[in-house]
Amino acid sequence: MKKFIFTFFLIIIAISFQINSVFAHPGRTDSSGCHTCRTNCPSWGLSYGEYHCHGGSSAPSYSNTPSYTNTNCPSNSTYSSTEKSCICSFGYTPSLNKLSCVKIPEHAHAVESKTDVWLCDDGYTENKNTCIPIHVEDCEIDNFNIIISRVVDGDTVEFTCNGKDEKIRIIGIDTPETVHPSKPVQCFGKEASQKMKEMAENKKAILKKGQGSENRDKYGRLLRYIEINNQDIGAEMIKNGYAFSYKTYPHEKLDEYNQLEKDARENEKGLWGKGVCDYQNEKTDDVENNVVSTQEQNQNNLQETKRESILNKLINFLKSLFK
Repeated sequence: MKKFIFTFFLIIIAISFQINSVFAHPGRTDSSGCHTCRTNCPSWGLSYGEYHCHGGSSAPSYSNTPSYTNTNCPSNSTYSSTEKSCICSFGYTPSLNKLSCVKIPEHAHAVESKTDVWLCDDGYTENKNTCIPIHVEDCEIDNFNIIISRVVDGDTVEFTCNGKDEKIRIIGIDTPETVHPSKPVQCFGKEASQKMKEMAENKKAILKKGQGSENRDKYGRLLRYIEINNQDIGAEMIKNGYAFSYKTYPHEKLDEYNQLEKDARENEKGLWGKGVCDYQNEKTDDVENNVVSTQEQNQNNLQETKRESILNKLINFLKSLFK
């Protein structure tokens, strides 16, 4: 029996060795148990030339440099015996994974961030991995790339364009007040402002004009939808119960935002939660029954335009009679 068990374990060990021999990628490891992948890399979920470790070890890491030795530094870098790692050449910065050096475009500077390694300088905007000058009129173009410098409150943010601070009032959402000069801080206002800071402050964003919406409001703020990482920030605020769908002015996403608000109310998210703010009873215009849809609003606008046209024709006719 003992002989049988011993033989069984020998067979298992032999099979395991054969499996590792078939699938492992070759190459000696360094003193840290790490090496650079050169063969069979995709099968291990690695990129060709990626430095990695085996046996639970981790690659030697340094604060702001790729983790390499003097024999395999990536291009556009040199080995520093003092730092014991590769240093990116002038005009380059470590990539996000610290395994290569990325060229910094003209009029840009290196940053340490989870999503970016460089950002354009003030007065410039990103365009296809380059930085181009911002002109005054560029601040108002559609699909304009910006960096949100400050969050004013849950529905208003700020960015700098050509040295001038511009405020953006996000189209289609309304959050409880926190900075209104004539109103007290409202329930869930601080939470809404904090959520907007988490999502938007110091982030790259794209400003999108609304079809049929005014360019600016009566306070001079730009009226825009905001996208960050292909995500509609206004929709996210409503969906998670940090904002109301703003129904006073028609816009192309009104029906979508109304539905998001309805879902948030039914699921008691954020400010709609039981015992949180009691907006279920206080907020006017029930989404399902009383909200004027975009289509209905457009029809009303068309009828109003027709009435004005008929009235103008009548006035002109009467004027002609007295000439």
